[in-house]
Amino acid sequence: TRTRDEVIRREFRQQEAAWYDSTSLRTSRERVDRLGYFNEVDISTAPVPGSPDQVDVKVDVKEKPTGLINLGVGYGSSDKVMLSAGISQDNIFGSGNSLSLNVNTSKRNRALVLAHTDPYWTENGISKTTSLFYRRTEPYDASDAWGDYQITSYGGGLNFGVPITEHDRVFAGVSFEHNKISDLHELYTPKAYQDFIREYGEGTNSVVFNLGWSKDTRDSALAPTKGYYSHLSADVSTMDLRYYMLHGQHQHYVPLGKSYTLAFNFMADWGKTYNDKTFPVIKNMYAGGIGTVRGYEGGSLGPRDHDTNDYLGGSRRLVANAQLFLPFPGATRDRSLRWFLFADAGQVATTGSDTCTNGPTSHASEDPCGWRYSAGVGLSWESPLGPLQLSYGRPLNDKPGDEKQSFQFQIGTSF
Repeated sequence: TRTRDEVIRREFRQQEAAWYDSTSLRTSRERVDRLGYFNEVDISTAPVPGSPDQVDVKVDVKEKPTGLINLGVGYGSSDKVMLSAGISQDNIFGSGNSLSLNVNTSKRNRALVLAHTDPYWTENGISKTTSLFYRRTEPYDASDAWGDYQITSYGGGLNFGVPITEHDRVFAGVSFEHNKISDLHELYTPKAYQDFIREYGEGTNSVVFNLGWSKDTRDSALAPTKGYYSHLSADVSTMDLRYYMLHGQHQHYVPLGKSYTLAFNFMADWGKTYNDKTFPVIKNMYAGGIGTVRGYEGGSLGPRDHDTNDYLGGSRRLVANAQLFLPFPGATRDRSLRWFLFADAGQVATTGSDTCTNGPTSHASEDPCGWRYSAGVGLSWESPLGPLQLSYGRPLNDKPGDEKQSFQFQIGTSF
């Protein structure tokens, strides 16, 4: 295999020359599988010739491609021509380190993100992640060919993860971020962004401190069938933007026989300032589309601008998903290709005294900050280009003015 021997050995909980422990072997197999470098991981034992009280442990793995180079060209009515390129390697030279560089550019959005992770920065498993990013967003408006405002952001971060038990890890990090809003248009820029500039100024600098905890008992990173993943984190921003943000997520996988898996996902986000200013609109959270509530247009749930009908997001978000994975016909043992049935629920709203703004009368949505539900069917494939998901969803309680989107496609996460 290309993966270095030490990358597999350091995940083992069955130590050499120690008493045989079937539980430690099972845990070791799950830890190796969770690395995400292999399609198959099998562990077997064989007696040592001439030593009837000893056994050899044999590990057989089937490596999968962990490097990715992708080029994409698309066309959209608002973005026009969209170009994307990315290169990533989750197992650089078999070392277990990951490195990624992603570039996206279109008429509306440009982004450049560089990240590196060393999962064993120290011998006892402390991880280190460093990242640099640059983003520019220029929403396009038919009445203003140059867009109705532009947001430019750049910065970098450093994060450490410390294992505290077999399945638990705590995180701590710090990042710097510069944001600038420019090219405002009196008629087409949402009022929330005009208010942001009056309150904070065109350019802001912030240092964000992060503290988090996660617990992972899933049996696989490729396609979990049992176990759960929980994550809690808190961000505290200082300098120009003074806010805190809390995030929680729980994913639970329940096996139903050998071929079916019932999966649940719960996610909650809540943000608030710790001074007398309003929560910065550029930090709002969004829902709608794959990853949150399928069947609704991406980012369309929650408050809207009263004049432009732009989606504004909110400082509070709740999402719940239930998904039943079923084997794809003819690929019963292949967990990388499955279809699923799903039900989603989500809400985006504001906190404190902030009001839930609606769009103009002609496009207003009834109760934009209320709960929305959907259900549907989809296909999940761990393709050579990355996790791919195709879904067909139907809203169950859509209101007049809601933006619906039945067919949705994404290369990204499972939920």
